[in-house]
Amino acid sequence: HPDVQAVSCGAILSNYQRLRVENVCGRLGLKVFAFMWMQEQAALLQQMIDAQIDARIAKVASMGLTRKHVGESILNPVFANHLFGLGKKWGVHVCGEGGEYESTVVDAPLYLRRGIIDRCE
Repeated sequence: HPDVQAVSCGAILSNYQRLRVENVCGRLGLKVFAFMWMQEQAALLQQMIDAQIDARIAKVASMGLTRKHVGESILNPVFANHLFGLGKKWGVHVCGEGGEYESTVVDAPLYLRRGIIDRCE
């Protein structure tokens, strides 16, 4: 879109992600905002929860996370506490920045419509 002037990057610790976005934006003459860059992850996850960001687990790859967690929302207090506990006990990156899990946001205050996940495997 010709009116776009900037891009928001969701990288927290990954230089690879941040630099890829910065390189593409540099070629397009766009500014990059990385609001979450180098933020403390437990505080950042709590901010997402407080802001009612409905992020769902799409893939797990960490000790303490299993297939049963796929589809879980960070808004579920039991699951959120599980993530915080993994961070305290094992040093797991609670926002998944170390590859512990992948997520997708299905709803947020900014969204006009909620995403629907019919099923997951």
